[in-house]
Amino acid sequence: MRDQFVFKPCVVVLSGTPLSGKTHLANILEKMSNLRVIDVDSVRNEIDESRKINLQVRMLPPEQEKEVMVRSYAELCKRAENIAASGAPVLITGTFSRTEFKSELKRIVEDGSVTVRVFLLTVSDEEAGRRIEKRKSEGSLSNIDSLDKYQWAKSMFGKIDFAKVTEIDSSNAGCANSIIETLEGFEMLA
Repeated sequence: MRDQFVFKPCVVVLSGTPLSGKTHLANILEKMSNLRVIDVDSVRNEIDESRKINLQVRMLPPEQEKEVMVRSYAELCKRAENIAASGAPVLITGTFSRTEFKSELKRIVEDGSVTVRVFLLTVSDEEAGRRIEKRKSEGSLSNIDSLDKYQWAKSMFGKIDFAKVTEIDSSNAGCANSIIETLEGFEMLA
């Protein structure tokens, strides 16, 4: 296997429910390639003043949280579009679960000036349960800290429906390679 895959300018999207492995997989793909990674949670933490003041803030009141997340997804997509337009490939992660979270990405896809490739990461309920327990044992802060909360989040999840989406089971050890194989058409020639 090569040391690193080099991709043309594009936007790669890892979407999925909480606990589907978006951030973990993004970190692996970043090491395997020239993809620059931006996570919606990082953007949210940058732009939300209440989280800057108190790093332990996990969830704001519902309407305030929704407003922050809408702004975070818009900013995430604008950054990705700018990076791709400047000549570099970028990978963005987020649930993209609500219509309001998808609007800026939908605009980019429909505009067509930047190539966008969307992946939906899936995971079984059993695996989600294992991941919840692992996060708890590591002392990780998470809004989804029980299987009931995971089921609730999963019930609220709406898939991206305005672009071709490739589903990947993130519990499969080879899922990073599956994504790389799907992106082969975006590779730069040596």
